[in-house]
Amino acid sequence: MKITVRATAVKNNFGKYLQHAVDKGEVIIEKNGRPVAKLVSLTGVTPNAEKTERVFDSDQLLGALRGNDAIDFKAARNEALEKKYGRPD
Repeated sequence: MKITVRATAVKNNFGKYLQHAVDKGEVIIEKNGRPVAKLVSLTGVTPNAEKTERVFDSDQLLGALRGNDAIDFKAARNEALEKKYGRPD
């Protein structure tokens, strides 16, 4: 079942509309009375949904550095934590 809601309502109740998209269909999002976006579930779209690789922002930021053995990510993390908080963990 498709529903249409205002952008402000989605902003204030995102979880509710996300669950609607997963359970019942799609959510059309309107801004100033005009449809601007559609929220749909990915369930069933990919045959191997559980095998889909997740990409996190941190992975994208470090993606150019991956595979470079000269960089020790644990040491860099500990150094950053020590610099910010005065201790590594």
